[in-house]
Amino acid sequence: MGLVFAGRIDEGVLRMPWDLGRANIFSAQDARSQELVLRAQRIESSSKDPRRSLPLLDRALSQAASDSQKGLVQLQIGSALVRSGRREEAIPFFEGVLDQPGSLSDEYSIPLALYAADGLSMLGAKAEPILERLEALLKEDGRLPPEAIYFMEDILGRFETGTGASVLSNVIGPLKRAVENERLKDERILTLRAYATSWLSRRDLVASASGATAWEAHGDVPWLVGVRQGLAGDGPYLFAFDGPDVLAATIETGKLTGTFPGGCQMIARPDEPGYPPGRPFTGFRLRFDEMETSAWSISSLPFPVLTWLILVLVVGFTGFGMYLLWRDVRRELGVADMKSHFAASVSHELKTPLTAIRM
Repeated sequence: MGLVFAGRIDEGVLRMPWDLGRANIFSAQDARSQELVLRAQRIESSSKDPRRSLPLLDRALSQAASDSQKGLVQLQIGSALVRSGRREEAIPFFEGVLDQPGSLSDEYSIPLALYAADGLSMLGAKAEPILERLEALLKEDGRLPPEAIYFMEDILGRFETGTGASVLSNVIGPLKRAVENERLKDERILTLRAYATSWLSRRDLVASASGATAWEAHGDVPWLVGVRQGLAGDGPYLFAFDGPDVLAATIETGKLTGTFPGGCQMIARPDEPGYPPGRPFTGFRLRFDEMETSAWSISSLPFPVLTWLILVLVVGFTGFGMYLLWRDVRRELGVADMKSHFAASVSHELKTPLTAIRM
């Protein structure tokens, strides 16, 4: 029912989705490959010549064991080729990393496919495969870290200002809105870290240990946030549900669809009336301040009145505009008639002395 976040609280710190479940993506056999990459970077830095690093990077690619290490080395080779002026040769290396799953990431949990998309976008590669890959990364399991979302916004901004942007606008627009929504959700999830720490200091540990969950509203558009003790030794978990979804489900379950409730309060005392929101929400009920049947829900009167009012306003403004147009046209016709009469009068007055002079 509208679950937007679930995270473990480890030693008083709420772990983010991009911090959990990230196994060591490098194997022990990758040590030699990583050493060669570091040597290539030092050689390029000292010589200021990226071409000298390419042989070492080729050796590092051949000795890479894991998919993550191979992807990282491919990105290094592609970047070195770009810096060497061999841009066309770099494209296949970036394309080879673009299709890697989002679980293959660097130490900052940024998918390697995003680095490949960034490189291809700067090389002027076809936009459609890159945009499709960005859309797929948003749909993959696991939430992307905010840094990856900012990365996506930069790539989309580059396409939005590039050539052919008008043709791709129907793809870039929805994808940009989806990325922005993901960024706002990530930023809101980050605020739960401080919230979880203060929660643990305020809550009764006995109630938590007994398995009960205490819920509170968080944010302007509220999330229902609760902490529940996990299995033995597993520590507590924080859950966040979308408040409007829970409210809509409660209204539907309580058969309150025909009402227009005012404010809504969370009631924890058992002696006060309210509507239970259902599982997994226990320990509180929802009480609406206004439960009368809304006149807007039982009568169609306000809607025709509003429609007629709008119609009268539209007709009135249209008639007033036509009057102004008629007045301006009439004035212009009058001025034109005056000019014609003036020209005829002047012409007549000039003809009389000219005729006498000719005689």
